[in-house]
Amino acid sequence: MKVDIEGAELAMFESASDADLQKFTQITVEFHDFIYPEQSREVESIKRRLRGLGFWVINFSLDNSDVLFVNRATSGAGRLQYIRLKYITKYMSGIRRRLSGYRRTIR
Repeated sequence: MKVDIEGAELAMFESASDADLQKFTQITVEFHDFIYPEQSREVESIKRRLRGLGFWVINFSLDNSDVLFVNRATSGAGRLQYIRLKYITKYMSGIRRRLSGYRRTIR
């Protein structure tokens, strides 16, 4: 499930039951607490909730604008895949993105 509903993601998670959320293998969310800092505590609460429901939480951004939740029970991904996503894929993607921006500025 991809969630990018311009600030309404908090209400969506609040209204979703644990059972409904656990049906998803992965959830990608663009939280908007970088625009609305007052939402930071609620965003952290959602991340804790999903962690407690058995999801790995991988933040692909410096803020919470690109967060991936992977359901350990249904994804088939083991700890090695989690480590690869959280540490290798995340940082390699970030390096590529930054280099791409750098190349555009020097042209």
